Amino acid sequence: MLPSMFAEDSGRPTRFCAFHFHDVFYSRVVDIMPHPGTDPSLIPLLEDLGRKLNQVPVTLKKRESRLYFQYHAHGINRCSRQITDR
Repeated sequence: MLPSMFAEDSGRPTRFCAFHFHDVFYSRVVDIMPHPGTDPSLIPLLEDLGRKLNQVPVTLKKRESRLYFQYHAHGINRCSRQITDR
């Protein structure tokens, strides 16, 4: 789902942005996914917040319907299974 699908319903679309934590016991990544109407000044604030929470912020610059970290972790897992199943 894209943040733009919920932005208007938030009541403050310019201050709306996806800020997604992954399993904090296994990774320290937080995805930041703005939508086209997100105020650009919000992004550095969220990146700083992520760092203060001991996370590695990954800001998506392109609209994606999937989260960056999950997409790449899935690919690594798939390749690992292919290698070990031989």
